[in-house]
Amino acid sequence: MHVQAGRDRDGSYLMAYIPYGSPAEIDLTRLSGNAFRGWWFDPRTGAATEIGTFARETTRQFDPPGAEGRGNDWVLVIDDAAEPFGAPGID
Repeated sequence: MHVQAGRDRDGSYLMAYIPYGSPAEIDLTRLSGNAFRGWWFDPRTGAATEIGTFARETTRQFDPPGAEGRGNDWVLVIDDAAEPFGAPGID
């Protein structure tokens, strides 16, 4: 499994594509802020589900919804909780 991730220049958000629904450990050290808001974005339906808000850590493991396997891909979105971002996929 290969997780493909990127963040914006100032570190206010991160997006990681996670194929096959496998757990992924994400390095949070390059993000800004002291607290983050996480979301699972389903690329099949365009729906976003909030994971919640959590404190700054060096790394954190994220487990996508559902069983591991083909066709269970997800996009993990992590925002600086102080930023006024809405749910992924909404204008």
